Amino acid sequence: MGPWTDVGQNITVTYLPQVSFTFANVVSGGVTIVNLTQTGKPAPLGFLLLGKPPAYYDVRTTANYSGSITMTLMYSDSGLNSLEEKNMVLVQWNNTSGKWENITVGADTMHNLIFGETLYLSVFTVIVPCLEISTRMGSSIFLMRYNWQRPSAPRLPARNGIRKPTSIRIMW
Repeated sequence: MGPWTDVGQNITVTYLPQVSFTFANVVSGGVTIVNLTQTGKPAPLGFLLLGKPPAYYDVRTTANYSGSITMTLMYSDSGLNSLEEKNMVLVQWNNTSGKWENITVGADTMHNLIFGETLYLSVFTVIVPCLEISTRMGSSIFLMRYNWQRPSAPRLPARNGIRKPTSIRIMW
């Protein structure tokens, strides 16, 4: 069971040390629950999920509220370079459109906090931009995706003289 969400304005609910929500207006109190999982929808094209494994926050509440909700999420900067950290995005899954939506309003990179604002609760995660390179060989198209840490050839072990990319999608 999650923490109780009181009636009132600017009500902050903290769930675990790494996530909190501030409801602009809570009309009737209830329980706010965060289900932390490592599986969920893939990142949109051009982005990678933050973390290995990634963290998805499925948030629900029995409280009745109106107005905006500000989310504060603590993240790990392990493995992030400054460019990735500067450009990371807090996103929310929109069940109606079937797409991730950017809700980012700011970040405090000194304290590893990212902030977002939304009008409804659903699934949240953090993504970072990546570089994609595609090439055509005959009738096949190869798409290689690299995170910004490695904008050129990745420094992964070579096999038969060929370096392996982070991922390859083959489409024809």
